[in-house]
Amino acid sequence: MNNVFSSHRFLLMLRKEAADLRHKFIKTLLIAFGIGLFFFFLINYFKQIEAPESGEFEKVRLLIGTLVVLCNMLFAPFILYKRFNYRTVGVSHFMLPASQLEKWLSMFFYCIIVMPLLTIAALTLADLCLLPFYPMSGTSLWFLDGIATRAFGIMPLGFFLYLLLGQSLFFLCNIWLQSSKVQKTFAVLIIISVANGLFSRLLLELFPIADSSDMLNISVSIAESYQAGDAIQAIFGTRETWQIVSTFLTILIPMGVWYASFMKWKEQEL
Repeated sequence: MNNVFSSHRFLLMLRKEAADLRHKFIKTLLIAFGIGLFFFFLINYFKQIEAPESGEFEKVRLLIGTLVVLCNMLFAPFILYKRFNYRTVGVSHFMLPASQLEKWLSMFFYCIIVMPLLTIAALTLADLCLLPFYPMSGTSLWFLDGIATRAFGIMPLGFFLYLLLGQSLFFLCNIWLQSSKVQKTFAVLIIISVANGLFSRLLLELFPIADSSDMLNISVSIAESYQAGDAIQAIFGTRETWQIVSTFLTILIPMGVWYASFMKWKEQEL
């Protein structure tokens, strides 16, 4: 018998969690549907009065839909599993016949994958209900029109990585903390922001950035020392190397935070 991971046992765990979380999913769907219905109707009403063909309707609709999806994804651990480690309520969860990894993966699956998809479905349903009332320029769904395609096309990879970083932090805090989880999580965010600001300021003090005249002198010296093609290749090569290193680190940090949440999970179950 595999005590670490069993696909059959994991599927049973997912079914059990789906049944237990059904009322929370329905509540989340209704709230997201109501938010979409209200705000989509509101911006449609105002844009029909002022310049319905300006394209602002699609931009605001996309912004609202994206914010709702992001908020539900970030706060999914608190919405779905806020009480799982309470001393009295959470006992039944820890006594389920599943391994620690399977329980953690079940939480990860419903917070990272299911919650955003359900939110998108609720907003899309609200959008479908309002399609007959939209102006001619807004007849497609909120995430399928041309503005949405261009927005997601030019959106930097760093945005999605920072989103995963924020979600992993919320995920960890939900497992680590046992009371006042939301308030303490925001306190942790403030502490991290202050520490990051102080660290950045320290780096600037230790390694001050040259002003424009210094940068011009450096550029001239590079041009005098190397051929133009070699200098450009060296500059862009360094920039690309730094971007690769930065992206790699930004990917590793959420993975490390999720791993820390799993280790804390194991500690609580032992």
